[in-house]
Amino acid sequence: MRILMTIHHYKILDAGAPGATLLLARALNEQGHEVSVFGFEDFKAANAGPLTQMTFPWFLAAQPRRIMMYDVIDASTGDGHVLYPLFRTLFRKQRPLLVTRCHGLEHLAHVRRRMDAKLGRDRLTWKYPIYHGGLRLHEVARSLRSADLSLFLNEDDRSYATQRLHVSRTKTKVLPAGIDGAFLEHAVDMKSARNSGPHIVWMGSWIPRKAPDIASTVITAFLRRDPTRQAHFLGTGVPDDRILAMLPSEVHAQVSITSTYVRADLPSIFRPLDILLFPSRSEGFPVTVLEAMACGLTPILSAIPAVSSFAQHGVNALLAPLDAADSFESFVETLMANHALRLRIATSAMATARSLSWATVANRTAQTYAEVSEERTAAIRRDRTSNAQFRHMC
Repeated sequence: MRILMTIHHYKILDAGAPGATLLLARALNEQGHEVSVFGFEDFKAANAGPLTQMTFPWFLAAQPRRIMMYDVIDASTGDGHVLYPLFRTLFRKQRPLLVTRCHGLEHLAHVRRRMDAKLGRDRLTWKYPIYHGGLRLHEVARSLRSADLSLFLNEDDRSYATQRLHVSRTKTKVLPAGIDGAFLEHAVDMKSARNSGPHIVWMGSWIPRKAPDIASTVITAFLRRDPTRQAHFLGTGVPDDRILAMLPSEVHAQVSITSTYVRADLPSIFRPLDILLFPSRSEGFPVTVLEAMACGLTPILSAIPAVSSFAQHGVNALLAPLDAADSFESFVETLMANHALRLRIATSAMATARSLSWATVANRTAQTYAEVSEERTAAIRRDRTSNAQFRHMC
């Protein structure tokens, strides 16, 4: 199949949605498909601001000849809000399959941001309701409703789209993300690697949605109990001072901060670590959790819908109620006191993560494309037959 994937970002492999798009495209290419990825570089965008995001879908729609070369258009949410209704009107039969891919539903993220702002954990500017909290949500909904197929990373996003945004459930599917082959090839000696602790790691941008307030509370308690313990903060994207300001000065010497990292370096970064602390309040599909699991870390996660498709409490993870710092603290100390339990959960977590390769996801994606394309072709044939019979009767 000839596939065009679009992403309203710069094509950066180590970023979230862009990285997932590029890795899926690579896996599809390796399986014999012809995949191109269209991003802000192709748009020649000077920056990734709201104006660029607003005009990107229009630039995409202005290239119908290029679009018609493909069998499938797989566009991230909002990218197809102009193109898809246009193609459904002008090229009802002879056109590519139109797919909208959700990397985390913006409407649920909007609900969470509003809640965080109300609780004083986030600050929304006066501009927020104009685009990201307004027009952008309409673009996303329109791109979902006008697609032949909408793909979601978790059931919660799918349910919201079908119940609140009036997206036809028959035109939706849930497909997970995957992890890079480098993590599958990374050898982990569980027995020796996990005896090197105690080290805990928190991963994510230092934003309210990732619950840095919960993380700082739990990690402070963890470090105060034993001066030999170490805590690591990865991918914060902010100056170190902001993280240290949320931790008491007496534990600063036990803290290591890496604001940015290259994904290929993660297996070596993870090697001396023991526990992944992930109290996130909202996610589309937390690939970083799977990457940590694949490298032998024991995950303690928020019990949010995004992890329910792969995490089972007491089996391959420990799941704490949302924002329950005391539960996270208790689980951390349970794992510190019970090495056998930590090893058992980590071993199961690694097996789970390694079953979700991008090759597997790409195969399921291609099968889904083919199934929906066949259904669409059959529907067009039925329409032609019905129309012919009607004309004959007249």
